[in-house]
Amino acid sequence: MAFPTIHGVRHNHQTTNTAGHVVFLPDGSNVVGYLVLVFVTVDGTLTITWPSGWTELDEGNDGSAASRTACRYRVIDGTEGFDGTDDNIAVFVLTPQEWASSVVIFSDWHGATPPELAAATGTSGNADPPNLDPSGWGTEDTAWIAYFGADNSVSVTGYPTDYAGNQHGDNTIGTDGVTHGFATRQLTGGSDNPGTFANGSAPWRAYTVAVRPAAAAARPLIDGSLASARLVGRGLVN
Repeated sequence: MAFPTIHGVRHNHQTTNTAGHVVFLPDGSNVVGYLVLVFVTVDGTLTITWPSGWTELDEGNDGSAASRTACRYRVIDGTEGFDGTDDNIAVFVLTPQEWASSVVIFSDWHGATPPELAAATGTSGNADPPNLDPSGWGTEDTAWIAYFGADNSVSVTGYPTDYAGNQHGDNTIGTDGVTHGFATRQLTGGSDNPGTFANGSAPWRAYTVAVRPAAAAARPLIDGSLASARLVGRGLVN
């Protein structure tokens, strides 16, 4: 077994109030079978409208109902019309707002097992992605993502312990707009509780996401002819 492979991460910002947000995907995201995860945070709490074909893992408000964060995924099947360079999707709300988003793409993931997510909310700083114990798989070479979205533009100065991969924190999404933070790790385990980001005081919604590795190829225990020869040699068969 081996860890899922991250093929790209891309972060997007909309620093002025707009009803729509163009989410650019990492280059190379047109490969059939890739898993694409999109995280979106928007100022305000209106429901986010997505294009068809994206499966929801979560959508909800922060702890003070001042911003809204969502996560959806798609398995690339070749019908998207992507060409691998600056591919994008558009998401919308009814009232113009500031936006932020993060996108990550994986290969070598377990195609029959969707990613899993746990969510938590808070009303002050230091966003805290919760413990996640994925159902249906145990101790495996799992890829983990910690993400948070928060109301207001506050600084991100630290990341959950051991989440040293792909760290990104942005507090420039408009005046009193939104903030988001993102980081990854690889951990051979059945669960993880990432610990906190270090961010300024603002209500937040945080996620822990797990991506299961590809299943190990089935292998025969022993060649049939070899098994027969061993049994003959032991006098167990003629």
